[in-house]
Amino acid sequence: MILQQIKSCIVHKELFNSNHKILIAISGGIDSVVMAHALKELHFKIELAHCNFKLRGDESDNDQKFVENLAKVWNLPLHIKQFDTNQISKELKLNTQETARKIRYEWFQEIIEMHSFDVIAIAHNADDQVETVLINYGRGCGISGLHGIPYKNGQIVRPLLNSPRIEIENYAKDNRLNFRIDSSNLEKKYTRNRLRHEVVPVLKKTFPNFLQNAINNTELILKQEQIYFSKVDDFRKFISLNQDETVVDLLPFQEQENGEIILFELLKKYSFSYRQIEKLLKQESIPSGQKYINHSFIAITHQSKLIIKPNSSVETASEYWIENPQETEHLPFSLTFEHLSPRHVQNLYLLEANEIYVDTDKIIFPLCLRPWKPGDRIYPYGLKGSKKVQDLFSDLKMNLFEKQNVWILESDNKIVWIINIRADRRFNVDNKTEQIFKLRVY
Repeated sequence: MILQQIKSCIVHKELFNSNHKILIAISGGIDSVVMAHALKELHFKIELAHCNFKLRGDESDNDQKFVENLAKVWNLPLHIKQFDTNQISKELKLNTQETARKIRYEWFQEIIEMHSFDVIAIAHNADDQVETVLINYGRGCGISGLHGIPYKNGQIVRPLLNSPRIEIENYAKDNRLNFRIDSSNLEKKYTRNRLRHEVVPVLKKTFPNFLQNAINNTELILKQEQIYFSKVDDFRKFISLNQDETVVDLLPFQEQENGEIILFELLKKYSFSYRQIEKLLKQESIPSGQKYINHSFIAITHQSKLIIKPNSSVETASEYWIENPQETEHLPFSLTFEHLSPRHVQNLYLLEANEIYVDTDKIIFPLCLRPWKPGDRIYPYGLKGSKKVQDLFSDLKMNLFEKQNVWILESDNKIVWIINIRADRRFNVDNKTEQIFKLRVY
């Protein structure tokens, strides 16, 4: 029965065909041994790949010896690699399970490319699928977590995903297949093992058709998800990417019924919770300046938009001192001072945003380059008296991120230039000017 089950899964899920070259990930456990035997019996072109993670001492080495003997008996090509997983785990700063998974799939990909395999078959079964859905549900997940493990993901295929563990065990018994038992699968310190040995048996006993119903539900949810995401995709046009900045137009999501669910799906990679997004959109009017922070990203609201940037922990100096026009290499960006005579300047107003002219005699070194701060005032051209820098930012409709990136060039505690934004008229060039500095940033 299981052979027909596997064949049906391969055909209906379009996993591979008889012309394809298949690499089988084999641990020596019952699932991978049964999968390899079944695909051999179905006359597919297969080779075996085994990882020795060196995590269980002699047990790991004996697994390798078992697979080597199996490949010899079945006359199948075998690829083997040993890993010092504990050492790699320390270097990558990942836990052991994450490390093993990462290096395993990276090695599989190397084999696929080197030997021109079409797919790699992984022996996840129907019980694994149910356990995964329960884990996802317990940890909190959206609709994607409820359909569990995919039958096909790129070149990774899972032909046993419709096959219950009990049928796999019966197949092994009927065909007198030997296999290895991983002792770690019996340890209840792992979440999956606790579910496997304590929770799922109760569910199967309570609901006789639990496993089949769960598999049917994952199939149904997968189809429903396709409809769901077609609706979500309609709203991608309201999100734009500009270098390291993501800008979301919030109004369409506010106007859409259940818009918070759609936005939550679209912003999943930014690690913001559903509750944060729900609270944001439920405001009748979204004020500018609201801030949302997690370990990876920071977002702020500005004029009915949400602006998201990486949450960098890199700290910069609070201020830089410029002792003379020649010593500017230590600054966070390039700033040049060019000496000019007034007769060489044809038009004082023909400048780019990143340039200004100042009267050399009005500049007192050392200059200070620093971030702006509340209370800063500038004397802009065309205005009597001074203006708060904060008010200038408001006039320019600058958001919080833009404000945080503003630098002030200061001489003797007076603002010379809000870099790339405004010059202060107290340092302007007039008919008494004898020498000019042309300041420019890059």
